[in-house]
Amino acid sequence: MNRHVVAFLALVGCADAPVLPSAASEGTPEAVGVLALLNDTGTTYALLDDTIGLDRRAAGSIVAHRDGDDRVYGTADDRPFTSLSEVEDLYYVGEAALGLLADWAWDHDFVPSEEDEVLGAWDGVTFTVGEADLVVALANRADEDYLDADIGLDSRAVRSIVYARPIPSVATLSDLYYVGGDTLEALRDAAIALAECEADPEVAAHVEACGA
Repeated sequence: MNRHVVAFLALVGCADAPVLPSAASEGTPEAVGVLALLNDTGTTYALLDDTIGLDRRAAGSIVAHRDGDDRVYGTADDRPFTSLSEVEDLYYVGEAALGLLADWAWDHDFVPSEEDEVLGAWDGVTFTVGEADLVVALANRADEDYLDADIGLDSRAVRSIVYARPIPSVATLSDLYYVGGDTLEALRDAAIALAECEADPEVAAHVEACGA
């Protein structure tokens, strides 16, 4: 686990119960890595079928979608993947295929894994891998008063966040009602500040107890 996330969760008294994103969630490093793998020019039908081990129908479905009508990658009619749901919607692509793709992406450095690597941008706010982990931890652990009064989020955004828990990724967070760029930026700044400061009982008091 990201060492800053460990520090943050320890700060709020929940180091033994982290909320981690699943590999199949939009916006996680695994999802970003799978998309990078599928959009790479070196990813061919043969690689997907023979080397990675996908069902040939899944491999064909992926390549046909990506390459467009001319079935040649690198031309004007290409349809590079922009979301994991786009991949999941293809025929014959299920959990087994996504698992194989995620494993290959990890093993071949498609997955952003360093804390300072850029993970992506949502609503105009850019997150590194480390910052995204911190924001997801904060969004899942902080109580309503802390999000509203201390961070200063819109009360409607606060309710939207609390009702949506557990939130697996910044991508999911950004899709919530009333959560836009200002909210994401405020959460990012607050999470970074908490991770960098020493434990403060007054701060910890605003965070839900583990298992609550």
